[in-house]
Amino acid sequence: MKTLFQIGCLWLILLCEIKAIYGSNLTVGDAKNLDHVSISLLTLGSDEFLYSSWGHSTLRIRDDLSGTDITYNWGVFDQNSPQFLWRFIKETLPYKLDVLPTKYYLGFLLKLNDRRIVEDKIILNDEQKKILLKKLSWWMKPENQYYHYHSYKDNCSTQIRDLLNETLNNQIKDKYENRQTSQSWRTYWQNYFLHWPITKFAGDLVFNKKIDKKISAWEEMFIPDKLREHLVSYGIARPVKVWIDIPALQTPGISAITWFAILFLIPVGLFIWSTTKNSKRLIRISLALLCLIWGSFSGAFGFTIAFISLFTERDYFHFGANSWILIILDWWLIWPSWKLFRNQTINTKILEKIGITHLIGIAAYLVLWAAGSIEQDITIPMQSIVPACIIFSMILIFVERRKKLIA
Repeated sequence: MKTLFQIGCLWLILLCEIKAIYGSNLTVGDAKNLDHVSISLLTLGSDEFLYSSWGHSTLRIRDDLSGTDITYNWGVFDQNSPQFLWRFIKETLPYKLDVLPTKYYLGFLLKLNDRRIVEDKIILNDEQKKILLKKLSWWMKPENQYYHYHSYKDNCSTQIRDLLNETLNNQIKDKYENRQTSQSWRTYWQNYFLHWPITKFAGDLVFNKKIDKKISAWEEMFIPDKLREHLVSYGIARPVKVWIDIPALQTPGISAITWFAILFLIPVGLFIWSTTKNSKRLIRISLALLCLIWGSFSGAFGFTIAFISLFTERDYFHFGANSWILIILDWWLIWPSWKLFRNQTINTKILEKIGITHLIGIAAYLVLWAAGSIEQDITIPMQSIVPACIIFSMILIFVERRKKLIA
């Protein structure tokens, strides 16, 4: 698949060159009579790449009179832009509108043949078409092509939603803004990132309560499939053609929680077994593994939560409930782990204090949750991180009580 992706990148470069050469000649014909102009929505399913897990939406404009057929794509970003990765994480990476001949755009996608592509005709009268084309002309000006991307509020799908809503004098928003769904941003994150279990797991730990708000049907149109569903349901769009019909990505067999449990419970089991056998060597090895695993895991996520909370502009990343139990200082545990592997003496009193501190943090976490003060969904941490933290903390306290076992 890596080779295919590289081929895809070459294709995109070629398409950009085509646009640069012919972009200025792409028109929609005579604006006085627009019966010959058709407008359609192209909806792409999700694929295996992280940045396209939501799917994708583009707008197709075809003018049978002039023979032009072009696609407007609000999902373009420059991977070579300065500080690309950091700006992508912060969601401050500028996205832009790109315009390509549809035959090349669809040709590229059909050649890949790796995601579902559906086309729906947008039903507009001549006056509404004029309004839409005028707005697209505004977007085509170089100073207007860039926008501030937001995963849930400002992406390729919401740009088309807003454009059609403005064209129809706010009809779409009036109909769907107050229609509540049973879904939240988090449930969509969980559903659309099943094929990225580590990313899904990480998001559940880092996101705060802002992501758990039940959203309206208007807001859920950030998902291309939902935009299409609502436009068809409302009668603004009519199915025309399924270019590629392949099933959605399948759920992986082993979740990140399962992998975490396996990774954590093996050294726990080894520690318990080695204490019954009074094997100092195995006790040291299993304790070293536990300190290494928890120190790396908690330290990394504690750092991520603190770092993103301080520097990102997205409020759904700002210090959530899980910052009570995942702290950057746990990275220190890698040091006693290293010493245990090298059969050196460690300070078990400090380990005991770390264990007690974590138990206090867990107790506060559970009390706040029981009192209803934690408003975010903590199902995933309660299933995995909380039990692991309790077990690990009790082991650290036990080691101080029975320090002769590793002396």
